[in-house]
Formats: sequence, C-alpha cells, structure tokens
Amino acid sequence: MKRNESFNHAAKLYDEVRPSYPEEVINWIIKHTQIKDNDQLLEIAPGTGQATKQFAKRGYPIHAVELGNNLAELLMKNMKDYTVTVDVSSFEEWTTDQQFPMMYCATAFHWLDPDIRYQKCHSLLEDDGYLVLIWNNAATGTTNPVMQKAFDELFRYYDDRPFSSKPVAEDTIKAQTKQTIEEINTSGYFTYVDDIEVRWTLTQPKEITIKGFFSQSSYLSLSPENKKELDIKLDTIFQELEDMVDSHFVTRAYIAKKVRP
Repeated sequence: MKRNESFNHAAKLYDEVRPSYPEEVINWIIKHTQIKDNDQLLEIAPGTGQATKQFAKRGYPIHAVELGNNLAELLMKNMKDYTVTVDVSSFEEWTTDQQFPMMYCATAFHWLDPDIRYQKCHSLLEDDGYLVLIWNNAATGTTNPVMQKAFDELFRYYDDRPFSSKPVAEDTIKAQTKQTIEEINTSGYFTYVDDIEVRWTLTQPKEITIKGFFSQSSYLSLSPENKKELDIKLDTIFQELEDMVDSHFVTRAYIAKKVRP
C-alpha cells in the first residue's frame, strides 16, 4: 500500500483522532492573504475536514480535491452544514477552468508530485493569488516519553523522512522551514511572503492517543509481518501510559504569492 493512500483505508479512524489546527493560525492566514468573505477557496487533500472546517465555519465556500473516496465521503458528512464540495481525484490529474484567490494544503503537500505541484497550483490561482501550506508536527523533547518509545519503535522500519508525523526535533523543524522557503522561492512560480509557528498542547484520553498513533501512514503502510512484530512491542509500551496524555504540537503555515506570468 502506498503511504499517501493508506489514510483512505482507515478513514473512520483518521476522522476520529486527527487533530485540527489552531485558531490563531487560521486567523493569521485570513489576515495576511486578505481573502474576502465570499471568496471560494480551493483545498488540496482535505482528508475528513480537519482544516476545512476551520475556514468553512468562518463562512468561506470551499471546493476540495481528495484522492480517497472514503475520506471524501466522511468529509461531506462532516461538512453538511457548510458550503463545501469535493471532487474525488488525485490533484495531479484533476482539471478545472476555474481560478481561485487562495488555495491551501494542510499536512499533505509533501505527498504531491514535486515536478507538478507548484506549476499546477500557479495555474489554478488568480493573478496575485496565494498558496498556503500548513503542517502539524508532533514536537520532540516535550513528547510523552511512552509515546516517544512507540515512535522510536515504529521508525526503526523507516529511514528518516521530512514532514513525517513522528516527533520532530528542533533542528529538523528549522531545517524544514528553511527548505520550504527555499523551495517556494526557487519554484519559479511563487515568492515566499511570510510564515507563522504556533506551539500548542492537546490533552486527551490514552485510548484516543493510541488510536492517533495507529492512524499514521507510517504505521498503516507497514507489511502485515512488520505490523504483527511491532504490535507485540506496542502492547507492552502502551501499558505504561497514564489515563490522560498530553500531546505537544508545532503548527507552521507558509504564505506564498503567485508570480505573475
């Protein structure tokens, strides 16, 4: 199973446990892109609506492009009270004649084809339109030590990967920030405008924390043999968790402006 398709196979679990995004970040995006009240926004890979709802509840109509049919179905159920539509398609293959004043992608832009993503985003935006990239990362150093053990065991099966959902060290966060800004500016299609970083804590029952761990693409994509082997270790590790668990996040958002043709 491809990692970027794994969420669709566990859509209900993903919907139940995936965290949203801080109000502060969304308000900052709206202020700095100066989108108008009735502007239709385009969202890439909304999942089940963790970021979608943050814009939709502020009154923005949103059209989304989602690869997974199960995720898209749950998205529409979750957004039934808002002006949200969705096309089930890969972003790379999706076509439209419409252009948008702002488009955004939350914790998914790294899944898109690097040879296509900036060029296609450029073509979908109005002149002087904005591309907004958002990521949630679990922060290392403040991570619950029991969950850190679980992450350490999981990532024995992988090489280190940027933008993964595992806890990210401070120097990695700085490197990712620098890399993203450089990537925007060297794309030839966008110029970097600004970015924001917000650190926050989510306190939830251990059962939800554990489900959140199992909702990661890195876990879902393991072979059955590796899952079985890892699950034995995780059963022991998760017994050490207290009833309520603090999860610490770093949310970073970047604003990029379309370069005029």
